[in-house]
Amino acid sequence: MGFSLFVNGQDEPSGSNEQKFDLPNNERPNLLRELGLSTEQIKQIRKRNIERRPIEQEARRRFREARQKLDAAIYGESVNEQEVKVLLEEFQTAQGEMAKIRIVNELSVRKILTPEQLVKFRELRRNFAGTRENIQNRRRMRNDRQRLRRLNRQQKQIPEN
Repeated sequence: MGFSLFVNGQDEPSGSNEQKFDLPNNERPNLLRELGLSTEQIKQIRKRNIERRPIEQEARRRFREARQKLDAAIYGESVNEQEVKVLLEEFQTAQGEMAKIRIVNELSVRKILTPEQLVKFRELRRNFAGTRENIQNRRRMRNDRQRLRRLNRQQKQIPEN
């Protein structure tokens, strides 16, 4: 799925997908250039992405609805455990559908890549995952600092006995 997102975004003007990946342009790999995909490979990947998109959107919709129904059943006025079990199964099925779509897509992209491109793709994917993890860690730290500041302000407002 990550690969298809990069390929889809390659035609967009510079910076337009910056928020999509939350990485500055100089940290985001240009997979088409770095992997050296041929025009035919790019066409194949885009075709598969176009075919997959409506299926993926429908699976996401079902997943969202299943999660909402499950939440409503759990946090409603009264709880019916049997209903929660049924809704949990629906949720798990929808979640499984999404995973299957992602895996089938990854497999189809893998079949398009040459062995050399696959090695490079693995390297780029590892680097991207590390960068994403660093960004998430910085966000967590920033959020933690903001929470601490709020707590400190709240404590200052509480008079001591």
